[in-house]
Amino acid sequence: MARTKGSKNRTTLIRELAQAGVQVDVDKMSYEELSQHSKQTAPIVEHIEALVERPVIDIQEARAIIDDTRRRFDIMVRYYSCDDTETLVPERIQEFLRSKVYLADTREQANESARKALEKLHAHLLTLWAHKQITGPNDARNIGDRIRKMEKWVTRLEKLGRKDDALKQRARIEELRNTPIQASASPWNN
Repeated sequence: MARTKGSKNRTTLIRELAQAGVQVDVDKMSYEELSQHSKQTAPIVEHIEALVERPVIDIQEARAIIDDTRRRFDIMVRYYSCDDTETLVPERIQEFLRSKVYLADTREQANESARKALEKLHAHLLTLWAHKQITGPNDARNIGDRIRKMEKWVTRLEKLGRKDDALKQRARIEELRNTPIQASASPWNN
């Protein structure tokens, strides 16, 4: 008879019987007989170590690390977008930061967890930027690219005879040209 889903294979049954100290001739036994002997033996209980309380960093230190990381979150979000910083930082990243920092054994582990949270937010913001959900950083290259695309759109609107829309678009282009250019270095590493 074939074994059922979730049951143990013959080799596992033989090994468990050997560990339990059962002396039987397993070569002449069928799978059903091995299974019956296995059920009759007591389960193997491995040595379980006593639970030891792990030291965690001081709550005040953890709060300081979390506050500093959230400050860096705000800088990063402002670098990639002018939108509200609270809505662009997902709760999963906030929860990762809190859980890992509060339960860290040492300050170094807490700082490493904060760095990983920043990396997660950076990847999230780059994904949003790639899907055109945020505008991206206001560096010279990005602003130049956006202006070129907007000027092409103005030309297209003028060819279609939509003069009012073209004027609105030109106003947006002027506003974008007056946008202060950010440095291309990552400001959140400070």
